[in-house]
Amino acid sequence: MKSALVYAIVGSSVAARAYAHRAMREGQSGIDLGDLLLVAIIAGVWLVKRQDPADFLKIAGRPGNGRLALVTGLVVVALGVINMCIHARLKQAHGGWMRDAGVNPGGAYLALGGMPKRMALLLGLGFIASGALLEEILFRGFLLQWARGASGPANGVIAQGVLFGLIHGVPMACARAPDVITAYALLMPIASGIALGWLAVTSGGLAYPWLAHWALNYLAFAVEVMRPKGTARL
Repeated sequence: MKSALVYAIVGSSVAARAYAHRAMREGQSGIDLGDLLLVAIIAGVWLVKRQDPADFLKIAGRPGNGRLALVTGLVVVALGVINMCIHARLKQAHGGWMRDAGVNPGGAYLALGGMPKRMALLLGLGFIASGALLEEILFRGFLLQWARGASGPANGVIAQGVLFGLIHGVPMACARAPDVITAYALLMPIASGIALGWLAVTSGGLAYPWLAHWALNYLAFAVEVMRPKGTARL
């Protein structure tokens, strides 16, 4: 992936998120804190390291590997199908608790779910990209690099995956969610985080895990958007 493409995607994503948040908040500022952090990281690398951030952060790099691209696609399909099946069962069993507790399908759906489906699906592509990239930089970038140096590649992949799960699962535990929801919110991100960490280590960069993360989040978002309005549930 070329650096220019990375920056084009990030710019489009930040613009899509700003537009969606501003529309959702009826004309208020559409600046997202996550986007500010992402831009700050990119700018910080330019200023401190004097290097192209896309290269330094290993988002851009060598030409794509066909076999690894296929594996990445298989990871997306496998995790996506498992996630949708489990999520559907949880909504059937605990949909009432999820609605009462304010559990939502994600920031993209909250911001875009009220728009016409075609517009939501189009904006969703950009909306989701920068959030996925930020998490990849933080977890499969900074955290994984530190953990690999401290305990080796395998332990590093597991460690960052567990922490990725904890930041999703702990809020559910604090909200006193049913045990099965807490377990899902913990274990599914751990599995995803480990898979994405493996992609990062195997590929030597963040392009493949970013694309996989982006695709997984977009798939979950698109399923909610395409659900008939009369049956939409949290």
